[in-house]
Amino acid sequence: MDKQDVSGQLVQKHEQIFALVYQDAITDLATLYEKTRPLFNSIEYANVMHAHVRHHAKRHFAGKPGISIREKKGRAFCIEIDGAPHNIAGRAVVKLKKLNAALIARNIPTQAVIRFNTQEVEQAPYRVVIQQGLFGEDKTIIEGADPANLIVGYLPNPLFTKIERVCATYPTGLRTSQLILEISLDGGTQQGQIFQMPAADVAEKAPRRRIKPRSTPFPQKQDEAQTKQRIEREEDRQEKRDSNVTPFRKKASGNESSG
Repeated sequence: MDKQDVSGQLVQKHEQIFALVYQDAITDLATLYEKTRPLFNSIEYANVMHAHVRHHAKRHFAGKPGISIREKKGRAFCIEIDGAPHNIAGRAVVKLKKLNAALIARNIPTQAVIRFNTQEVEQAPYRVVIQQGLFGEDKTIIEGADPANLIVGYLPNPLFTKIERVCATYPTGLRTSQLILEISLDGGTQQGQIFQMPAADVAEKAPRRRIKPRSTPFPQKQDEAQTKQRIEREEDRQEKRDSNVTPFRKKASGNESSG
């Protein structure tokens, strides 16, 4: 059995939990941000969604056999699945990501991302402790195979109000992957609520059109005519002001008697 088949079995043991994690996260996005969600762009939707995915993953996977959460500063959030409790000889490291239609996760191509997507192993061969002794010492130990790096991702609808698909993929490169499991969303989990968005946010943007200014055949003559009209109006206003002024009356110095 190859690594992809083993990986599919590992994810399948927990597929209902993966579906529940994404359903709860999309419900949070629809209910907690009802008033502010029209302000988000697609990248902000994905960032807020990922915060809720991490929260529900830690909540739903807590205490499950063979599950450990890897959350360190500067490292990607991962879920490690050990198949030993289910009698599966294998292990997987799972990232939770948003996928595009080609089932590829958007990532900045750092060295860590390249290593993960090309199935490079970060650690030494895994050692599975089947049973511990009375005083905590390892009693039965087997050498495990290298873990598989997987992405269990989601595809939302365009408005980020509902999960359309949840898929487990096996990356083979930065832009290539293999689908190993389509996770069912009909396992009795609550569907994300749909809220009608404002039409301005949903409608497709109309293509931009360049508007050419109207050209006048004789711009110089038009400017001269406008200037002449402006001067004439100013002269008319000045004449009206002059006609309203009362003439100054001088005193007659020679004809008036002093009394």
